[in-house]
Amino acid sequence: MRLFFAVPFPSPVSERLADWAQRRPLAGARWTFDAGLHLTLQFLGEVSAGRLAAAREALSALHGPPFEVAVQGLGAFPDERRPRVLWAGVSQGADRLAGLSADLGDVLRAKEFVLEDRAFSAHVTLARFRTPIADLAGRIEADRKTEWGTFPADRVGLFESRLAPGGARHILVQEASL
Repeated sequence: MRLFFAVPFPSPVSERLADWAQRRPLAGARWTFDAGLHLTLQFLGEVSAGRLAAAREALSALHGPPFEVAVQGLGAFPDERRPRVLWAGVSQGADRLAGLSADLGDVLRAKEFVLEDRAFSAHVTLARFRTPIADLAGRIEADRKTEWGTFPADRVGLFESRLAPGGARHILVQEASL
């Protein structure tokens, strides 16, 4: 099973982003709203069923008080000239999310999970593109600094990602409160 750890989004912020997406059709975009918006902390990838208990234990090792997250702006990976991913950023709480990601990474490495070797970037994936689309920068310019909403990050979930032809589905496996 494909597993990842994330802070889930509340409905009001998701709905505001979904409303924006409906008003701005992007050819070839595979929107991620149906899978459930979230802020990924650590991606494990394929994990055997026998290792699920260790992943659950890692989740229960997280500690810390809840904190506010503000979602703001839009951008693209790897860049806006050849976008593969459209994302919304985090303007408040990014440092706390990075700390959670690092703490979780330490616990997971101690449990002998192999993690991705890339810097943490606090963002929510809104859409993926098989083929880069032209002029994404122009299409998102007006909303580059839009404030999408704030919410309390008060829980972290362990999710299973099930791939399907229409896109991934994310199923909550376990959740822990901060």
